[in-house]
Amino acid sequence: MTAPPVPADRLLEALSRELAAGLEFEALLDTERAELLGGLADRLPELAARKTELARRAAECSGARRQLLAGAGLATGRAGVEHACTAAGDAAGRVLDELTACARRVHDLLHHNELLVNLRLQQVSAALALLNQDQPEAPTYSPDGRSRLGAQRSVRAKA
Repeated sequence: MTAPPVPADRLLEALSRELAAGLEFEALLDTERAELLGGLADRLPELAARKTELARRAAECSGARRQLLAGAGLATGRAGVEHACTAAGDAAGRVLDELTACARRVHDLLHHNELLVNLRLQQVSAALALLNQDQPEAPTYSPDGRSRLGAQRSVRAKA
């Protein structure tokens, strides 16, 4: 006996919801990247909270899709969804292609933003180390990042 097919309308709805969540997550990551590149950190905690919320929503959408596939006796991974989309028609296949491309972009943005955050942390750590040292002849840095050896230390050094 063959597994019951996944109803095309339910599959299309599940994939569309998952795509909408993914596109919203992608837009948020673009905003985060712009903030990081612009040197603006004020909104990062707010963006991180929103990312957590959107990641939860995307996981719920993926779970609903997996349940739909499992209910039809299909594998819940890539092979199962491709099989279901083939049976459901072109519209489901197009949404799956869009979802796959969106997932790839989200993955790349997450990686890129992680690199930017790590760079920012290294810069802050280096600045803190500089401020905490007790050597007046140590290099300081101008606003454009160039080293100024032997320059006057901050108010702490003058005190």
